[in-house]
Amino acid sequence: MGTHGHESLISSAAVADRPAEKGNGHGRARISPLARRIAEDKGIDPAQVRGSGPGGRIVQRDVMTFIEQGGSQRPAQIPTTAPTIAAGEKKVIPMTKMRSAIAAALQRSKQTVPHYYETIDIDIEEITRLRERLNQKLEAEKIRLSIADFITKAVAFALVRHPALNSRFNAEKGEITQYGDVNLGIAVAIPDGLIVPVLRGVNHMGLREIRAATADLVERARAQRLRREEQSEATFSITSLGTYGVREFSAIINPPEVAILAIGWAEKRPVVRENEIVPRMILTATLSSDHRVVDGATAAEFLRTLKQVLEEPGMLLF
Repeated sequence: MGTHGHESLISSAAVADRPAEKGNGHGRARISPLARRIAEDKGIDPAQVRGSGPGGRIVQRDVMTFIEQGGSQRPAQIPTTAPTIAAGEKKVIPMTKMRSAIAAALQRSKQTVPHYYETIDIDIEEITRLRERLNQKLEAEKIRLSIADFITKAVAFALVRHPALNSRFNAEKGEITQYGDVNLGIAVAIPDGLIVPVLRGVNHMGLREIRAATADLVERARAQRLRREEQSEATFSITSLGTYGVREFSAIINPPEVAILAIGWAEKRPVVRENEIVPRMILTATLSSDHRVVDGATAAEFLRTLKQVLEEPGMLLF
């Protein structure tokens, strides 16, 4: 399995939204129970979220879209509830089948795949501004692009140009299969582990299609309603802990894929531009690669292309 969750991770139980709560006459947002739980976990004021449900109610996808678009400008708050295990006591938790399968797969990957890691900082200031302009134009269509959509588009762009990363490795046969199309695995957290739905042919998609397809896959992944074919044959994966305020981390490869990209939290950082220190929106990404298949320079070239595209988003038009 992949390692962590996609940028739109949640740790709450993946259950269907129930009917909206009625307003209390004092400006309380109309929001479903699951959406409210997610908002509380992330420290988000529901009044800041635009509802797309009947009567303007806020549902799960609205909160997750808000998070993906950087609406929460701080890491998730530390829960203030009492610990579930009293001091001096202990709790024994049997491993579920899913957790056991995840543990076995990750241990096998870490023990048998020679991982190495390359980290890069990416200036996404222009992407942030472009997203704002596009979302203004798309408002009538009720489409709101996220930073993650641009990252997905840029990753597909870079993989087409660096097929060594867009490949699968069969160690038993000693064969590397490179692909012209990108089937992108998106790691998503669920209550008892994680799942990796696959966005197929993402290199042929525009930003609108990426937004719709990603939202659909992630929502059904959390509800554990994915078809088997929607969880297989990925050629590359991405994972993110950005919504938790994690600046950077290293992910474990999901064989037979040969690489995975870990996306950290985008934040304003002081950088030098034309001999002046200015605030820019910076994102840190770490690429984990299988050294049996991908050389260090090859991985670095992929990251350089990814950085160039995200820092000059006009390149996505070509």
